[in-house]
Amino acid sequence: MQRESQALAVRLSALGAPVTTHFYAGTHSPPYWAREFHRSLPMLLEALRGT
Repeated sequence: MQRESQALAVRLSALGAPVTTHFYAGTHSPPYWAREFHRSLPMLLEALRGT
């Protein structure tokens, strides 16, 4: 999946789209999702508040 994601990012950049990517090591196991959810929750809440 990472290879496909990287290829998409390269293609979007080539088309002039602004792209920011973060590729994380690991699997999509429940501990992974719990960790990433807790890390991203503050950013998601801020975006929803419109601040």
